[in-house]
Amino acid sequence: VIDHLLKSIRFDDGTAHGLRLARAMAMLREDHLVDADGAISELRRTSPNRDSAGLALIELYRDVKTGHPSEAIERFNAAAILFRSQLGHRIGDAYGLLARAYDLLGKTTEAADAFTKATLLVGARELGRRYPEVAVLLGKYRAVPMPPGQSGVA
Repeated sequence: VIDHLLKSIRFDDGTAHGLRLARAMAMLREDHLVDADGAISELRRTSPNRDSAGLALIELYRDVKTGHPSEAIERFNAAAILFRSQLGHRIGDAYGLLARAYDLLGKTTEAADAFTKATLLVGARELGRRYPEVAVLLGKYRAVPMPPGQSGVA
C-alpha cells in the first residue's frame, strides 16, 4: 500500500519520509530483512540532510533484530540526543531495544537500567507487542508498573 501511495501521489518531503519510515519498519517487523535494508538505504539516499530519529530507531531495531547488539548500542549512543529531541515518549522504544542489545551481550546491569527507563515511558506489555525481540525481557527485568487505569499505550 505504501509503495503504491509513494508512486502515485506526490507528497511533501516530510510526509514521504514518514511513509518510507513506516514501510521500512513494517518490513523489519515481517522479517523481510533484505527489503528492509534496501528501504533503509533508500531513506538515507532520499534524505541526506535530514536528522531523523525515526530512521535511527529503525536502524537500531535492525541491529537488534539481526543480532548485532554492539552496533545497536553504538547507534543508540550516537543518536541519543536526536532521540530525545524528536521522539518524545517514544524514546521508550529506543530504550527497550537498547535493553535487548545489552541483554544479548550478557550485560544484565545495563539491560535492567535501560529496561526500567523504557518502561517508565511505555508499558512493558505494549513494548513487547511492538518489538517481539524485547518481549523476552518481560519478567527477566523489573518493569515500572503502570499507574492504575493506564493502558501503557501513549
